[in-house]
Amino acid sequence: MFGILRFAFALMVVAGKFIGIEVIPGIGVWGFFILSGFLMTLILNEKYGFGRAGLKRFLVSRILRLYPCYYAVMVLTILLYLFVLGFDWNRIGESFFGTYRDITANLLIFGNTIFGIGRADVVVPISWAVDVEMMMYVTSVVIIARSPKCALYSLITCVVLFPILWIVAKNYIASGQTAIAGNLLYSFLPAALLPYSLGSVVYHYRERVYINYSEVRACGLLLSLVCIGLFIPSFSVTLAYLSSLPVSALMIVMLYRAKRSKLDDLIGDMTYPVYLMVGTLNTILLNTNFFNSPTLITSDKHLTPLGSMLALSILLAIAYAILLCVDKPIGKYRKRFSAIQRLST
Repeated sequence: MFGILRFAFALMVVAGKFIGIEVIPGIGVWGFFILSGFLMTLILNEKYGFGRAGLKRFLVSRILRLYPCYYAVMVLTILLYLFVLGFDWNRIGESFFGTYRDITANLLIFGNTIFGIGRADVVVPISWAVDVEMMMYVTSVVIIARSPKCALYSLITCVVLFPILWIVAKNYIASGQTAIAGNLLYSFLPAALLPYSLGSVVYHYRERVYINYSEVRACGLLLSLVCIGLFIPSFSVTLAYLSSLPVSALMIVMLYRAKRSKLDDLIGDMTYPVYLMVGTLNTILLNTNFFNSPTLITSDKHLTPLGSMLALSILLAIAYAILLCVDKPIGKYRKRFSAIQRLST
């Protein structure tokens, strides 16, 4: 049932882009990080292993999973900017390929951030989270995923470091540098590793926490996340993020024991293109005459409920097309490659 959970986290990000909610998208991204920590630890221990051949298969699998869809969204975004928004190639180059860092970040994803700090000018702006996640893959291979103790010590280290980051962030806020302060507590690698290493710990100690799956419990936990994102930020945004961690962890433990279905797999497969495409679609819709209506766009340049539903329908259609035309063919090759490598070893 992880497919539905991933999609729920993606919808939190979508809500931020379309409606303008600020904290819930971050909770969704941290939810992705926890789930990623759990799943990467699972497949490294149960599927690939930490030998040279296994890590090679893991690397190729991650490349084939992340990059084809990313390139498809990047090309589609450029085409939409050219033919819908009326950009020319000079404006594309100046906006997104003006520096060597921007070029590297667009082509390789790496370099989008400096260990989670800052953002490069890229065609797919939300790809910064993929950059951070790939850095966390490296930490999984090197230490976090290797044993329960490694995961636990990594989590403890992140817990100890987080108050230090909070103090530093407060100083940045006092000096007016709120963007850097937010990065420090949200996407900076030591901060992002807090939810990620928690996911790894949840995998290693999953048998010690048993929660029977039920739709009522799942909906209740998901509603709890939404309530955390809506109400706790009025007291503390940092507290909202931290409060979401145990709720997301409990959802993962519960859904781990739930039966998978074809629908769950389909919804899960659509999550990545939805996540990558939402920023592009939001920019296009807010700058076209088609959506220039008070019934669809509010005065502060966010989508109304009706506009959000229409935009979500368009987003899902595009994501499904990318899934059929890009992800599915590449996925078949990825499975064949993995099978061949297993036979050769």
